[in-house]
Amino acid sequence: METAFEIPNPRKSWVVYSEIHEGGEGRYYKLDLENGTRLRFTLFIPNQFVAKGFLPGIVLMGPEITHRGTPPDYIETVEDLGISVIAGIYPNEPKYEGFTPSTYSLLVDVDSTVNATGTYYVVVHEPMQGGRFGMALGYEESFTLEEWILVPFSVMLIYQWEGQSLAIIIAPMLIIVFSGLLILLRRRNTVLDLQSAPFLMASLAALLFIGSSGSLFFQMIYVLVQTNLTSEALITVFFAAIPLLLGISVLKQIEEPNWAKNRATRIKLILLGAIALFFWAGLILGPILLITSVMVTFLLDRG
Repeated sequence: METAFEIPNPRKSWVVYSEIHEGGEGRYYKLDLENGTRLRFTLFIPNQFVAKGFLPGIVLMGPEITHRGTPPDYIETVEDLGISVIAGIYPNEPKYEGFTPSTYSLLVDVDSTVNATGTYYVVVHEPMQGGRFGMALGYEESFTLEEWILVPFSVMLIYQWEGQSLAIIIAPMLIIVFSGLLILLRRRNTVLDLQSAPFLMASLAALLFIGSSGSLFFQMIYVLVQTNLTSEALITVFFAAIPLLLGISVLKQIEEPNWAKNRATRIKLILLGAIALFFWAGLILGPILLITSVMVTFLLDRG
């Protein structure tokens, strides 16, 4: 139990993505809870592991926990703690998660209130084989500024946990960015010099925004072919539409004659860059490029 991963804030909603390497192995998590605190967690697995027969379960230990079932011999237990063995059950159909977007099979869903103050242990295990699992804990949705801005990179790690390759994950964005740059450069016949730098940076930023949108729509379609269409798809559409609109807006602004010398336009572009940063458009690089392009126009004015 000394190696159990400690959950620092059991109230805060967050997700652990991990793996059981082989059958007869447990992953241990430790939570310190006070009497009357809500205990909330779910256990899920990527859909492809359902076909492999991977079916992990939970052993919950803690003070005043009602004894239910007998844990496997390979699970380390703590004397004087109550033990509840919770079997994983395959759902009738996979669940669609619109925020990411992703799909998974929910196996265990626990929502209860503890009756004693103390240390509780949640053990994820599978007797026969290894596989990947996720465990969502807590119930209070909150993000630090850093966590919010870095969400797109966290999501990419989730896709890799699901089994997607990095090449597939970034392919939609790369296709949109490179295709868009070729089209824009041919239309404007832009000379690659210092004066064209703001336009090129702003164009690349806009295409990164649109690429973010394309990636989300691609993931939504990729997921929906594995599960049924649900209302949560509207959440994905909302978060995918914002980067698309931001990218189109930037392209319209920089297509205007003398946009680089127009004070109002430059202020609009800075605002669009700030909005893009908080709506995960352009993988941070896009907003930085857009704001930098405006800064370059000011420097060129002085030069």
